[in-house]
Amino acid sequence: MTQFGAPRNPVNWVSHITAAVVSQPARDPAVVERTNLLNMAKLSIKGLIESSLSYGRTLDSDYPPLQQFFVVMEHCLKHGLKVRKSFLSFNRTIWGPLEMVDKICPEAEDVAASVRDLPGLRTPLGRARAWLRLSMMQKKLADYLRCLIMRRDILSEFYENHAVMMEEEGTVIVGLLVGLNVIDCNLCVKGEDLDSQVCYINVTCTFSIFNPHFFINKQVSMGSYSSVT
Repeated sequence: MTQFGAPRNPVNWVSHITAAVVSQPARDPAVVERTNLLNMAKLSIKGLIESSLSYGRTLDSDYPPLQQFFVVMEHCLKHGLKVRKSFLSFNRTIWGPLEMVDKICPEAEDVAASVRDLPGLRTPLGRARAWLRLSMMQKKLADYLRCLIMRRDILSEFYENHAVMMEEEGTVIVGLLVGLNVIDCNLCVKGEDLDSQVCYINVTCTFSIFNPHFFINKQVSMGSYSSVT
């Protein structure tokens, strides 16, 4: 005999919830990487601007927040780079797209010429690092990268479709770079060992307050690529 008020076909809520969770598609790792890199760039740029205003002096190459900013930018530019076949090996380098900037932005010709004339640079990565620093000193980094990011036809030669520079996150990061124009830098590029510097993001060094919930994953995922190219 059926108990009064009880449903004839009781619903198994556990199985329904489990089925709903299982049926949800897994998040694309490339989306996670781009979001994490965007969040890291936001923190890096904000921290650099605030700390430099408090510092009140021209920044040099030894200023830790500035060092970490370049590391973050390098990771953003490396994300989704196509593997390019060379004579001896396969490699990925951010100098490829950066070297194209002076072709589409005449104002960048002086920076590119200065980088090519710098003695002691042996690798494409070293030249890319010098280019970033010289552009920063000129207060033109945002302008140069904006010219590049608007040319998807050029970017597609160097980046996969899921790369930061090919998606909305790249546009947001380039827009944030405009705020760095308030910073004065005097960076020593000549004589610096830019070829062999190890590139890793040191969160505790860069940010005095770190909120782990700022990222999608507690273990930050920013793609797999070599730090030295």
